[in-house]
Amino acid sequence: MVSAPRAIALLTVLSLVWHLAWATTIPVPIDWDPAYYLDVARNIADGRGAVSRSIWHLSGPELGLPVPADLHWMPLPSRVLVPGVWLADSVGAAVTTSLLACGWVPVTAALARVVGGNPRMEIFAAAMAAFGGGYVRFLSTPDSIALYGLLGAGAILAACRLQLWPAVVACVLAALTRGDGFVLAFGVALPFLLSQRRWAALAVSVSGPLATGAWYVRNLAVGGPGWLEARARVGNAVHIHDLLLGDVGTLPLGSRLAGVLVMFQNALQVAVVVGLVLLPALALVGAVRQRRRPLLVVALMCGVLLPLVTGLLAPGVAASGTAFRSGAALFPVCCVLAADGALFLGHVGHQRRGYPKWLVPGIVGVGLLVGTVAAGVGTWRARPVPVVDCEALRRVDGPIFTGQPLEVTAQCEVTTVALFRGEDPAQVAQRGADLGVRFAWLPPTSSHSLVPTQGDAPYLIPGWIEQSPSFFAAPNGGQ
Repeated sequence: MVSAPRAIALLTVLSLVWHLAWATTIPVPIDWDPAYYLDVARNIADGRGAVSRSIWHLSGPELGLPVPADLHWMPLPSRVLVPGVWLADSVGAAVTTSLLACGWVPVTAALARVVGGNPRMEIFAAAMAAFGGGYVRFLSTPDSIALYGLLGAGAILAACRLQLWPAVVACVLAALTRGDGFVLAFGVALPFLLSQRRWAALAVSVSGPLATGAWYVRNLAVGGPGWLEARARVGNAVHIHDLLLGDVGTLPLGSRLAGVLVMFQNALQVAVVVGLVLLPALALVGAVRQRRRPLLVVALMCGVLLPLVTGLLAPGVAASGTAFRSGAALFPVCCVLAADGALFLGHVGHQRRGYPKWLVPGIVGVGLLVGTVAAGVGTWRARPVPVVDCEALRRVDGPIFTGQPLEVTAQCEVTTVALFRGEDPAQVAQRGADLGVRFAWLPPTSSHSLVPTQGDAPYLIPGWIEQSPSFFAAPNGGQ
């Protein structure tokens, strides 16, 4: 029989190949987050500095192009991409992300070890983490998911081992990866508190908030008072669309409490979808068996604090993907608990019914593999790579209006400015004049309610001339 260390090493290599294969289905980012991270990484790698070439929302701060990086997102996901991007552009970014994703395998095996799991449990849990579940296709694009899952699981592992400085470092890095990453530190501090190491618990619990606070000081220095106003709009947005349009007022407490309920609902939905039903169901069995372990205590604390804190602080923005991305920190834990639950049920079935011990784990493994492939193919079909005439866009000088600024910048490496359906044409004209926008790209159709299409051009940019399909120029714009 293959030893556990060798099996884990083999699974890690196979996981890397698995994620690299899925990366071929996403040659360019199709979501905001990875599109943004890739643009910033490219700018750093090319010597332009930590800046973004896209104004993607209208809530400020009102700065010129290029915009200082990471006034909304945190810095680490783009910074880890820089070496790979410098070597091989988007291919290097995909390889970097896939390397981070395959790191879920050994950290999951280590988590299984700290709860007293035998080699079979370690290998089974690591194999489930290698698949990626409902995260699979997102682990191959330069998003924060692979990185945050690795850091979050690493922080939880350090907490279970009562390793202070590894826990602090992991919590600091997690806070610099996700805007809500500081919440992780409170859960990670719990094992230290329960073991009567109060000062250690305090050090861990403040590490995340201090890291976030330090980055906010940087943002204030770079963005000025306008950044504070923009940050307040992030917290007061009822829906992400309000933030995009800059239509944000004061959010009452009742709406924030409603946001908490929405976030808990989102968290449950994410657990079911990402875990393909099987993982959360079996994890409940494992949770009962591991109820006295620090691993479960940390996971429960983090699982409760994330929707509670983010729902209160920024309900609109949090509802647009926080549970999905930040939930990655708990996916390896879920794999460990599910492996324990599946092996236990296999043992019970053997004792009571005479079934082979491998029957339940085998069914679960096959089910997860099939479900993972189905989830990946489903998102592939639902979110194809957008068709953009990059050659036409690259020929122009200056920023370009589009309803998909981050995606177009990532795909075509051009400077973009947000343009949304329903805007006041006078405000659009003023923004264009202020930023020197003389061109626009409006697709023939769009599934997004705010993304304007060719048919919106006469209202949003009256008088602009369609020089080629979807590509518009202001009067005398090309001269």
